[in-house]
Amino acid sequence: MAPDLTDILTLQTAVARNADESAYRKLFVLFYTPVIRFAKAIVHSEELAEELYADAMMKIWFMGPKLELVIDFRIYLFTMVKNSAFNHLKKNKGLRYVGLDDLELMPVSNASPVDHIIEKELEHHLKTAIDSLPPKCQVVYRLVKNEGFSYKQVSEILSISTNTIEGHMTNALKKITLYMREHLNS
Repeated sequence: MAPDLTDILTLQTAVARNADESAYRKLFVLFYTPVIRFAKAIVHSEELAEELYADAMMKIWFMGPKLELVIDFRIYLFTMVKNSAFNHLKKNKGLRYVGLDDLELMPVSNASPVDHIIEKELEHHLKTAIDSLPPKCQVVYRLVKNEGFSYKQVSEILSISTNTIEGHMTNALKKITLYMREHLNS
């Protein structure tokens, strides 16, 4: 669920006007999971995604009163992290980071072993389908489906037209549907 825009603006204003550490911590926690997930989709490393997020939030803290000029904090933050992630990829072409946090451990649940196997298989197929999408298509899909951004907001974050966003989403949904049909019917 997307955070309430009024709450975000209130926190943003408190940080900009009063250097309110409590408001800053709330903003940090509020955006931590969605921004990390977004950055990880680009850089493929939880640790690097966390580092990019921390750097972006540090820049926000040091903006001071200029932070009040930011019209949509969500779009601003996601755009900052996207730019940092792509800059990192350009500088470090060919390198892939894998940290301990990237290794998945089996969660404890009340589901039967068969249910767990079926769920894991579905998750695996969906993740594989999403991961097989072209990079920009994949990022657009994750921003819309995982983070709940509108096409217009994604177009602002990625600096591409809404028609291009629609094209990426149509392409993504077709490819994911085709992949799932092929692999679940076999």
